[in-house]
Amino acid sequence: MKTNLDTAIDEKVKPLVQSAMQKYLGVKVADIETDISDQLKRSTLLDIPISTKLQFKKAKKAFKRAYLMRLLQQHLGNISTAASIAGLDRRSIHRLVLSLRIPMTNFREDARPEYARQAAVQNIVENVLEQYKPSLNHIKYKAFSAHTEALSEDIAKNLPESNLNLKEAERAFEQAYLGLLLKECSTITEAAKRSGLRYEVLHRKLKNLNIRPQNR
Repeated sequence: MKTNLDTAIDEKVKPLVQSAMQKYLGVKVADIETDISDQLKRSTLLDIPISTKLQFKKAKKAFKRAYLMRLLQQHLGNISTAASIAGLDRRSIHRLVLSLRIPMTNFREDARPEYARQAAVQNIVENVLEQYKPSLNHIKYKAFSAHTEALSEDIAKNLPESNLNLKEAERAFEQAYLGLLLKECSTITEAAKRSGLRYEVLHRKLKNLNIRPQNR
């Protein structure tokens, strides 16, 4: 079953990427379009950076803080609306704001989370394009690279808000964090050591999240 994100990417984002490739590269490279689309579909939390440089518990805490800050930015600091979307009550939101040291003073004056979404999209587009640099004409590659900011802005405008509640967002974080970690590590033992999780705990999480390590 197609999600709103799938539909937006297939009907709006792919034509934007195809048009940009035709204009700046002179050809439509199917692999570039596919890679950008696939990464966008996997990035349900586009504007929240996830780093495996932090151990799992610290990364999850940083993620939760960023998730709540995004909600509050999107809704101009409205606690009731943020609580409703997060699937929490107002007291829980207030406790998290205090425990995670989330500043509340600037949300009404500086509510521009769309910049973070655009930056995340641009990072995906630029990383995919970089992978194909050796096979592209140098001049045309530079022209396309110079257009990535404008293309990313158009793409971000056509992506639906995720509106995941906190529990769903935390699961998406764990899938993204552990998925990235496994790609960076040669064994589950190495991944467990880097994440700060016991081997048994990591193995159980991978099973619960339907993440299947390959060649481990």
